[in-house]
Amino acid sequence: GDVSVVSFDGSPVCEFCSPPLSTIKQPVEEMGRAAVDLLLDAIGQRQNTAAVRTVIRSSLILRESIGPTKS
Repeated sequence: GDVSVVSFDGSPVCEFCSPPLSTIKQPVEEMGRAAVDLLLDAIGQRQNTAAVRTVIRSSLILRESIGPTKS
């Protein structure tokens, strides 16, 4: 009850642990598309990729490995 555990991969295996692990799920396909787009831009010199910042949202999936907060 004193410790909460969260993984950072979104692996489906997390739900089969005991207790099921909370996880931060990353949109891997979207990350891959963004990386390829940046690479193609760099190859084609269509854009200065040195200054590009791409933000891709992840999501937190809460499961039983998160304990209650203390007040």
